[in-house]
Amino acid sequence: MMSLKENKGNHFIVKYSTPFVLLVIVLLATFLRLYKLDFKSLWLDELYSVIPTNPANSIDFIINYCKSDQPPLYFILLHYWFKLFTYTSFSARLFSAFIGILGVIAMYFLGKEIKNKQVGLMASFLVCINYFAIYYSQEARFYGLLFLLTVVSFTFFIRSLKYKTFGSYTGYFFSTSALLYTQYFGILIFLIQGVIFLVFVFQFKEKVRFILTGIFLAVLVSVSFLPWVPIILYDLTISSYWIGKPEPHFILVFYYLYWGKDAVTSIVLALVVFPYVQHWYTLWKQKKFKNFEMFIGILLALWIFLSYAVPYFKSIFSTPVLIPRYTVITLPAIFLVMALGFDLLKRKIRYAVVIVLALSAGINLFAVNNHYRRIDKAQWREAAKVVISRQQNDVKVYSNLEWWYNFYFYTTEPRISVAGTFSSNEEAELQPFIDFVSNEKELWVLSAEGMNGLNSLQQQHVDRNFIIKESHNFYRSSAILYSRMISHDIGEESQND
Repeated sequence: MMSLKENKGNHFIVKYSTPFVLLVIVLLATFLRLYKLDFKSLWLDELYSVIPTNPANSIDFIINYCKSDQPPLYFILLHYWFKLFTYTSFSARLFSAFIGILGVIAMYFLGKEIKNKQVGLMASFLVCINYFAIYYSQEARFYGLLFLLTVVSFTFFIRSLKYKTFGSYTGYFFSTSALLYTQYFGILIFLIQGVIFLVFVFQFKEKVRFILTGIFLAVLVSVSFLPWVPIILYDLTISSYWIGKPEPHFILVFYYLYWGKDAVTSIVLALVVFPYVQHWYTLWKQKKFKNFEMFIGILLALWIFLSYAVPYFKSIFSTPVLIPRYTVITLPAIFLVMALGFDLLKRKIRYAVVIVLALSAGINLFAVNNHYRRIDKAQWREAAKVVISRQQNDVKVYSNLEWWYNFYFYTTEPRISVAGTFSSNEEAELQPFIDFVSNEKELWVLSAEGMNGLNSLQQQHVDRNFIIKESHNFYRSSAILYSRMISHDIGEESQND
């Protein structure tokens, strides 16, 4: 059994115990993830999460929906979360925040497994203050769960290599299977682990029994994912996607975005990596190929390189799939490299680095980036609230975005229902819309995400027969109240159209 020796003279925490420091990190992470959690409206992608997972829906309905989105684990978990708590935007984001906090804790255990408690604490601290990690811990999507399960899967993967115990194997099987059912980039992590396993076997000349055990585990994980394979095979036939092709320098752009465009934090952490790279190169020159620390360097290098290279080349030569938020699977490895470099610094420098990072991240979050006050998500909720607050005399509400908007009217009493007839055929939509408004003196129309609530033909009809009585514009959304022109009666309207 392999074990990593902790460098007892290399503690950046002297006075306080590891559990206390970890508790402080977790409390800070909790504050950063819960503060103004529901300040911003759900945006389009988040509505794609919460609407199908309505607690009134069946599991079969959710699974069928996921065939056009992502594997179903996150959606099923969110569905049961709604059953336990409330079906609201705050509850949906609370689930993400909870997962994000677990990600901070899990990162400690992965860092500890990689080297020692100090590396674990630093890795956990980096997740705690990372802009990307905070942002997606406050968004009702599956990225936080993807990050968490990537960390847990690699923790059990490394434990399996080191300790070769049944508990480690079992933990790896369940965490990796769950990872595959969370998001398609989880498949990439599974494949990367296969490559790393081969390198490990070659480097340490492992026995046949261990090799067969590894193969058996891989087969078990693959079999567990077989029910979803037909969906993947169908998706592979898609030749176009909304994602654009990445530029050759995409890694620099992604890295800058990971830290919320915080130049100070980005530069400091890039410099922190150098001591570790130099240390690993020294091990290589000394030909310490049997050294587990050297293997960890290979593991992290393969993790980072392949998780970028595979989707990059697929994006260049096939369907583009590479965007920053999908690469949350790479972030744990980046944090670990930084934490390992940090662990090699002198004590006074380590204290200085922690202070600089904390101050810079705080200033960026609360002042420069203004994360907790800046509106950067389409304000569906605010547009809906205007209608709810001013709803009188049963004025009808219309939008070709009705599937999304109806979430915000779900709990109104009496129930307000947004009507819509979304179709790619504008002419087919026109007559049902004319019939819908034919006897109406007033009409609310809702738009969002750069998409109009009415198509061009419907808008022409409204412009001929109605005038704008009220117009409420928000960030990438609007609520407009139309009032019928006095000079047009119903007979005239039908003749004009």
